[in-house]
Formats: sequence, C-alpha cells, structure tokens
Amino acid sequence: MKSGRDEVRSVPMRNGNAEMIGGLRAMIESS
Repeated sequence: MKSGRDEVRSVPMRNGNAEMIGGLRAMIESS
C-alpha cells in the first residue's frame, strides 16, 4: 500500500494539495 505521504505527493498542486495537507495535519494533531 502507498503511504499517506506518497499519496499526497502524487496529487497535482492545482488540485488543492496545500489544503489537503492542512486537513491531514489537523487530523493528526486532534488524534
């Protein structure tokens, strides 16, 4: 399986990569 980081890295920047990373950080910090 791909790791979360590899999956995020494969997403083009124009698809809102920064926003996705922000969401992932929020989930990690809240858990």
